[in-house]
Amino acid sequence: NVPTSATGIHHPSGHAKRISHDFDSTIISDYEPSPSGDTSTHIKVVDWDVGTTEGGSSGSGLWNQNKLLVGQLHGGWAACGNDDSDYYGRLYRSWTGGGTPSTRLKDWLDPGNTGAQTLQGLGACPTMTASISRTFAESVVGVEQEYTASVSGGEAPYSYSWDVNGDEVSDGSNSSIVVTHAQPFIGDVVVNITDANGCPVAASMNAHIVAPNHTLLETGNKVQMCGNGDSKIDPGERWKVPVTIASNGFSLDAENVYAVFKKSAPDIGFEVVDNDIYGNQIGACDRQFIDISSSGTSLTFVPVTSNYSANDEGVASVNLTQSFNLYGNTISSLYLSSNGYISIDSSESGFDFSNDCPIPALPSNISEGVSTRARLMPLHDDLVVGNLYHKHFNVCPRQSDLGNDLSCDVFMYDNVELWENNISPFAFEAILYPTVNQWVYQYEGTGFNPLTSTVGQQSDSADDGLSYSCNTESGINNQQAVCTYHKNNLPGSNNDLTFFNLETPVLSLGDLAVGESKTVDVEFSVNQNAECGSPLGIKLDAVVHKNGFAEINENVLETTLGNNGSCSVVNSCSPTSANTIEPTSGHWLNPSRSGNGYDMYKFATPVDRMFYVQYTGKEDGYPVWYITGGNYEMFNNQATNDLLHVKYAGGFSNGQQIIETVGQSSTSYIDDNNAVMTRIINGKYSAEIIQMYGFGGTPDEQHTGHWYNPADSGWGLSIGTQGTNEVILSYLYDNSGQPYWMIGAGDIVPVNDIGLLYVRSFCPHCPKIQTNFSEQGTIRINYDAAPTPPNKPTGTIESMIIDIDNSANPSQWNRANAPIRMITPPVDQ
Repeated sequence: NVPTSATGIHHPSGHAKRISHDFDSTIISDYEPSPSGDTSTHIKVVDWDVGTTEGGSSGSGLWNQNKLLVGQLHGGWAACGNDDSDYYGRLYRSWTGGGTPSTRLKDWLDPGNTGAQTLQGLGACPTMTASISRTFAESVVGVEQEYTASVSGGEAPYSYSWDVNGDEVSDGSNSSIVVTHAQPFIGDVVVNITDANGCPVAASMNAHIVAPNHTLLETGNKVQMCGNGDSKIDPGERWKVPVTIASNGFSLDAENVYAVFKKSAPDIGFEVVDNDIYGNQIGACDRQFIDISSSGTSLTFVPVTSNYSANDEGVASVNLTQSFNLYGNTISSLYLSSNGYISIDSSESGFDFSNDCPIPALPSNISEGVSTRARLMPLHDDLVVGNLYHKHFNVCPRQSDLGNDLSCDVFMYDNVELWENNISPFAFEAILYPTVNQWVYQYEGTGFNPLTSTVGQQSDSADDGLSYSCNTESGINNQQAVCTYHKNNLPGSNNDLTFFNLETPVLSLGDLAVGESKTVDVEFSVNQNAECGSPLGIKLDAVVHKNGFAEINENVLETTLGNNGSCSVVNSCSPTSANTIEPTSGHWLNPSRSGNGYDMYKFATPVDRMFYVQYTGKEDGYPVWYITGGNYEMFNNQATNDLLHVKYAGGFSNGQQIIETVGQSSTSYIDDNNAVMTRIINGKYSAEIIQMYGFGGTPDEQHTGHWYNPADSGWGLSIGTQGTNEVILSYLYDNSGQPYWMIGAGDIVPVNDIGLLYVRSFCPHCPKIQTNFSEQGTIRINYDAAPTPPNKPTGTIESMIIDIDNSANPSQWNRANAPIRMITPPVDQ
C-alpha cells in the first residue's frame, strides 16, 4: 500500500535525532537518481513538509500513517533550503529480497513463518492518568505548600520524581512533597510517575508564589558627618548617605526587614548575561576593535579533507607566549577553526560547521575529528574565512578592566563570509589577556548573523559552559563587545577597597507594609592614608526579611576620592573599621530553613577573620558542605569569605585533594546572636537571616568548637554543647572522594554511641523541601580533662562507623581510637 503520509527519524550530518514529516501521499517509484527500470522498488517522498534529510541520514527508517516501518533511506536530493525528493527502499521488497536468508528480511523478522504482513510494537503501556492537588494556607513565601500526586492505571508500586522550581532537577521521590519558597515563583510544579513496569505518566500544576517586592526607591545627597566642611570626600572624613527603600504595591507585608550593603568597585560597563557552575561570567562590555590585518601574523588553515577548502573547513594552530587557565586546564596552545570556534585540543579538525544551541552541548561532527574538549566560541557558525591573523602585544591597545598595561593576544578573523545567505564580508576577533584569563570578543561590519551563530565557551565534555547568545536576533552587534571573566578574576575582584570603611553594613527597617517606604542612613569613613582619586562605591546588596529576600545590587554611592586629584587629609574624625560585635561561636541556622546550617567562629588575628563550615544540600538535595578559605576578613561587623568545595579524586585515603572556589559570602552581624548572610554559590544568589542555634543552657563541660585529627586531616567535626546535650556535625568524604555530611545529637555524659543521621535537604538558593533523615552510622567520643589555657581541648573518637549504601554517597567510613583536638578558639563555659 502507498503510504498516505510519512515520517522519517534520522541523524542528519551527525546531529542529534531529527524527525521529518510529509503530510502528503507518497509515490511508489524507481530509484530515480540511478534508475534500474523497476518502478516498484522505492517509496518517493516528493517534498518534506516539516524538516528534511542530509548526508548521514541514509539508512534511517520511514514510518507510514499507521506508525509502521515501511522503508529505509537509500538516497535523494532533499536538503536544507530546497524542495527536492528522497527515496526509501521498500521493506515490502526487502522482505523477499534476493531469495536467500542472507539477502532477505523474512527469515529474520518472521522466523515462525506466520505470514503476518504487519506487526505492532510490543510492550505498549496501558493508559495512565495523573493529577496534582495542593494544600496550603496562602500562596506566599514562607508558607508551606503541600503537593500530592494521584495516579490511576498501570501497575503499582509507583515511583515519583518531583520538580517544584522548574530547574529540571528531582526534588523528591514520595507521592507528596512539602515546599516553602523564599523567593517569588511563577511556573509549573511537575511530577513524573513510573509504574512497576516502567510505564510513565506526568502531571503538572501551575504555581504562583507571591513575595514582598522591595526596591531601592531613591538615594539622597551624601552628608558630611565629620570633616573639613567642603562637598568633596577627603581622606580621614566620615560621611553618610540617606537611602530610601520601598515595599511596592500588589505584594506582601514583610516582617523583620533588613537592608544589607556592600562595598563596590567602579562600574566598568560590564553586564552579566550568564554564570556557569565553575564560577565564570560572560556579558556585554565596552568595545574597542583592534585591527591587526596589516600588522599581525597570517595564520594558515589546514584542511580537514580535500573535499573542502581549508578556509571553509580547516584549523590553524598558535603557540602562546603566555599560558592561561580555562576550566582548570593550563593552556599554552590554541587551535582555531574556520567555523569561528577555538579549541584547546591539538587533534581538533575544525570541521564543526553546525553551531549548537543551547550550550553547553557535545559538538556535532565528532566522527569528523571534532574534539569534545573545552572550546571558546567568539562566533561559531558555518563560515568561510578570508584571512586569519594573530598578534601578541606586551601592552594591549585595548586595556583590560582587570588591570592596566596587561599583555594580550589578538586573533582576528578577516574578510569572513557566511557559507549560506551571505550578506557582506565582515570581521571579528578574540582577545586573550593571559595574566587574568580574560577573553573579549568583538565584531566589525554587518554581515554576521546572530540567528545562526553561538557565542560563549564550554568545558571538556560539555559539562559546563557560558552562553552569551545562540540563534538569537538580539545577540551580538558591532557596538558592544562580549567579555568572559575567569572565576578567580571577576570584575572588581582585584580592587583593594580597604581604604574606606562601611560602618553600617546592615540596617534594620523593622516591619515594612505594602506601599510603605523607609529611609536609613548608610555611614562610611575614609582612612587618612587613602590614595587621592581612588574610586569609592557602595551598593544595596539585598533586602532580607523573615520569610525571604530580594537581591537588589544597585548603587547608592559611586564617586572618587578628592577633587580632580586634589585631596585635603583630615586627622580629627577617627575613621574606623573596628568590629564592635563579638559573634557567639558555634552552630548557626535560619529556623525557617532548618536542614541547612553553619558552624561559625571568629578568629582574633591581627585582622579579625570569620571561619565557618556550611552544611547544606546540592540542587538534588543530597548533602554537601563548603568551607571558608582564601580571602576572608571581617571589618565593621561584616565578614566576607570565599567558599571552597573540597574533594579527593580517587577517594579520601589515596586520592588527590582538589579545592575549588565556588562562591563568596558576606555575613553582616546585627548583634552577638543574629546576622544577615548573602552569598553566591556556583553562580546562584541567596540570602537569609541566621541566628545562633540555642538548644540548652550553660553546660557542665564545654566542647563547642571545630575538631580535627592532626594525623588524618581533611575531615572533621563541628561540635556544639549546651546544657546536658551536644550536637555533632561530621564533614566527610564518600568512597569516590565527594564531600557529604552527617548529624547526630546525644547526652554529654555518660560516654555513649551517638547515632549519625544522613541528611537529604535542599540547596541554598532552592525552596525549602521537607528534610529526610536516616540513621547510617554511630560515633563515640571520650573527651580529655579540660586543659590549662592556652592549650586546646583534646579527646578521642573511640569509634566512628558509617555505612551508606545509596548511589549518591556510597560510603564506608571507619575510625577507631582516633585522637582529635579543637582547632578553633575555646568557648567560655
